[in-house]
Amino acid sequence: MDKFLLRKIAKNNLIQIAKNKESKVLAEEIIFNKLIKTADFVNAKTIAIYLSLPNEFNTKNLINYMISQKKRVCVPKINENEIVFYEIDELTQFRQNKFKIFEPINSFVINKNEIDLIVTPGLMFHKSGYRLGYGGGFYDKYLKDYLGNTIALTFKKNLTKTLWQVDTFDIKIKKIIND
Repeated sequence: MDKFLLRKIAKNNLIQIAKNKESKVLAEEIIFNKLIKTADFVNAKTIAIYLSLPNEFNTKNLINYMISQKKRVCVPKINENEIVFYEIDELTQFRQNKFKIFEPINSFVINKNEIDLIVTPGLMFHKSGYRLGYGGGFYDKYLKDYLGNTIALTFKKNLTKTLWQVDTFDIKIKKIIND
């Protein structure tokens, strides 16, 4: 299936999920609880995670939990067509970039080899681990030489058995957690 069409379907699915706030919160709670019990999460000292967009899995509670558990938390910032991860804490300030994604203002870069786990965003995921992002290729570029663990959090409605045209630069996510 065409990536453009799948992105449209996935975005529509997220809109539909977000319309039922109670159901979305329950699904997020299930995903949250599954994630924090994984060995990848428990053993990770430094975790990279995205700042969610309104209809995505809400990462705010997860980020607050990680900080409370004394995990080192970092989030992406786009620097000249690539993402770089910056450490954050409860005092970090943010501003929106051109993609309407919040990025840290007052923080410093974390070296890729210091990150134990990357929680990756995506619109749709294939059960084998491929992710369909928003089309910028930022995460695939970053992950191509990343040696740590990767986990995706998604709603089961955006987990598919139908594989799209996979490109040579597409990087598989090691584990997918859904509701």
